[in-house]
Amino acid sequence: MNLNDLEIAIINEIIDEHKLRVPELRSQFQNLRVIQRKYTGIGIYVNFDLDKQSDIYHTSEKQMEVLGSSTSFYLDALEYEIAYELNLTKTGKFQFIEIVSNEGDWKGNYNSFEKRENGT
Repeated sequence: MNLNDLEIAIINEIIDEHKLRVPELRSQFQNLRVIQRKYTGIGIYVNFDLDKQSDIYHTSEKQMEVLGSSTSFYLDALEYEIAYELNLTKTGKFQFIEIVSNEGDWKGNYNSFEKRENGT
C-alpha cells in the first residue's frame, strides 16, 4: 500500500524537523511501503515494511526512537488538531506512525487537512 497525503505530510514535517541530527531519514522515506493501517477507535497505526528499508543506526546501544514535530495538523472531520509520532526501530527503520484524535472517538475518516506551523 502507498502512503496517503496526510501520512506523507506528517512524515515530511518530522524529517524536516530532525534533518540536522538524522539526515538519513530523507533517504529512508523513499523506501517506505505501508503493510497495514490499524484503526483503534481514536486513531490509526500505519505500519511499514521493514524489509525494504536500510539500517541507519549501527550501534547496539540505540533504543527505539520516537520522533515528532512542532507542526500542527487539523482535519476537517475533527475540531482539534491531531497528535502524531513516528516510531523508529533500534536500527533506524521506520516502524510505524501513530495518528490520534485529541477529542476521543475517531475512525480515521477525513476529506481534507490543514497544516499550521507552531504559533499560527
